[in-house]
Amino acid sequence: MGKISWVIILLSKWKLFFKTVIISCMCCTVFIGAGYFYLSSKMKTPVKSEVKDIPYSYSPESAGILFDISGSKTLIYLDFEGSCVSAVFADDKDSEEIYGYPVDYTVSSDYSLLGGIIDILGGLELNINDENLTYTGVQVTDILTTTPHTGELRKEIIEKIFSSIADKGFSRNDFLYIIENSNTDLTVPDCYFWQDSMSEISKTVRIIE
Repeated sequence: MGKISWVIILLSKWKLFFKTVIISCMCCTVFIGAGYFYLSSKMKTPVKSEVKDIPYSYSPESAGILFDISGSKTLIYLDFEGSCVSAVFADDKDSEEIYGYPVDYTVSSDYSLLGGIIDILGGLELNINDENLTYTGVQVTDILTTTPHTGELRKEIIEKIFSSIADKGFSRNDFLYIIENSNTDLTVPDCYFWQDSMSEISKTVRIIE
């Protein structure tokens, strides 16, 4: 076979090789382009999603707090499950349970604590000597310490305190004030979640004498 024939054969093979490479590249380009446009169209299509509001609420455990204010004892039972407050006069009671209500925490202090709580709430409107007047914490404690008073005044003070809490709420800082100004086993973690429900449960107050 002559040299010219070998050259012709080699040229033919090279042409076939280049043609195969070119066709392969064109096919790859077509496939890649088609894939790109497909993915692009999918990305531009808005995804339909259903967002549902899932209500979440946390109800803290009910708790009984025995307030010993200068020897005058009142058990305040915060019933978060029943959404109410029970106040039990407990001057002559000394146990872990009073009229079926548990004593979970104790708070001991003098009348200054009560006066501070009243001032936090902006004072109390009380009916004394047939007059409705707004009294500050100091004025209320002065009445309680210097003049004879009946259970009716004590009852009215409790009712007005929780009526004010129902209107204004009672914050974590307010609970912190009680903790810092008394001798108590109540801690901030114990009452951390109480503030969210205090306004609601204070709308219903039961007083047990």
